[in-house]
Amino acid sequence: MESAGSRSKSPIQQPSTFAAISGVSPSRVALVDIAQSPPPSHRSTETAALTAACIFGCAGTFPDLARHVEQHHPEGPSEASHIPLTKQPKERSAHAGPEERSAHAGPEDRSAHAGPEERLPKRMRTDSRSAKLIGDILAVTRSGEVAGDVMAQLRSVAALISVRTRNVEYECSIDDGKGYVDSYIMRLQGLVGEQPEAFAVLDQVRALLKAMDDGQEEYQRPNNELLDVIKTAAANGKQEPQLLVCSYVGFYGRDLGDAGWGCGYRNAQMLLASLLQWPSTATTLKTELKYPFVPNISAMQLLLQDAWSSGFSRFAAAELDGIVSDSSKWIGTAEIQALFSSLKLECHIRDFTHARIALDAGKQVIARATKVECLRLQQEMFTFAYDYFTRLGTTGDLFVPPLYLQYEGHSRTIIGLDITDVGVEDPQKRMEKVGFLLFDPANTQWDVELKGKEKPTRKYYKEKVFHAMASFQEPMYQILYFTGKVLTDREYRDMLQAGCGFPRAGANDGFEDYSHLLF
Repeated sequence: MESAGSRSKSPIQQPSTFAAISGVSPSRVALVDIAQSPPPSHRSTETAALTAACIFGCAGTFPDLARHVEQHHPEGPSEASHIPLTKQPKERSAHAGPEERSAHAGPEDRSAHAGPEERLPKRMRTDSRSAKLIGDILAVTRSGEVAGDVMAQLRSVAALISVRTRNVEYECSIDDGKGYVDSYIMRLQGLVGEQPEAFAVLDQVRALLKAMDDGQEEYQRPNNELLDVIKTAAANGKQEPQLLVCSYVGFYGRDLGDAGWGCGYRNAQMLLASLLQWPSTATTLKTELKYPFVPNISAMQLLLQDAWSSGFSRFAAAELDGIVSDSSKWIGTAEIQALFSSLKLECHIRDFTHARIALDAGKQVIARATKVECLRLQQEMFTFAYDYFTRLGTTGDLFVPPLYLQYEGHSRTIIGLDITDVGVEDPQKRMEKVGFLLFDPANTQWDVELKGKEKPTRKYYKEKVFHAMASFQEPMYQILYFTGKVLTDREYRDMLQAGCGFPRAGANDGFEDYSHLLF
């Protein structure tokens, strides 16, 4: 009988890992215990075959495991020869009998021509890109430069996989039962595969993500230097640019954990990063948050649920069943407003719609807009943003946070305006020249920030930041903005009422109409 210590070294004592590699269910793997198994003559053919599969690495390799056991392992597995599941291809080939090699090769004797990887079951083949990614992740997380620094290790991993993250489309994920961490690991497994080395990577990254969640802080570390990069890039054109930009903003982009559903949270992080720098809001925000940093997505989900529990945005809460933690539910303007209102910061929502909006038979919004109506909407949005950035100002001690822009299916952060060609007489051409400066969380941080010796070119400015007003063709938009005011106790209670935060039609919300000057 083996001791507990010696038994723990056997690969068959890890049913979950073996099941993932071989496809055998954990309940069947549990049958294969060398120390407990009776002699081969007393075991069923199936159990004997499975024993050979586990101990000799035959799982999925031979078409008839029972026959293989009878011919090549009549005495059963030896306690002294625990051949690992990751046995190399040459060992497998030498381990097989002639008939088995022939049967496994197929009509064209593939084993004679195939490479080592092709002779392995598909589940155990190592894609060269996956193998490189595994090695790179293990290398950066074990580097002396980031050792012991959870956030730095996560940033290193995110930088490695940023290119692959772009391929994850934004799909409607009402609730697939997976939160940020589970989504991250699920997608990472798709990148690293199911070879044994991949499990070490998955376990290590999961531990890092769990540590980040426990600390509540976001691992991304943007800074305000990106605004200077954008200004420099805009200046690399034929004429001197005229920009109106916010006072402070850092870019927070998607990663494997929130790709496809986390745009609302990432935009909220950009707003929080700015508001934590605004003297009018920083003290209150730090007091209400109980920490001085930008929270991660899991922490923000809990903050939103707390806001709902306090009575904010009951209708929005009902639509999402009052729960967003450990889920991939989308959030939008109403949820962002509830979150910041619960933190005692005054924020409002302004609607922009085409003149003719209707509902079809299925209660879906349909828009019937002419070019004139599209132009009017674009002008109204631009005028509002122009007023916001000029009223609060960008000089002296005045502070201007960014704006939150929402439309169907996505949201982005408005960090400023390009008004260089605002004097163009033709309205349509003017809307093609002027535009919003946007941070789009559909990008990763490493897509937007310059790398190495990259320079801030005009092409970078046009592709990554500038969006002409003529490109805004959606039937409805919402913009959430801040006043810099901290809510009094009475105003805090008023925000619990349905419809709060939406300026009434014709009501003065502090913004002047500059359209006669601009258009």
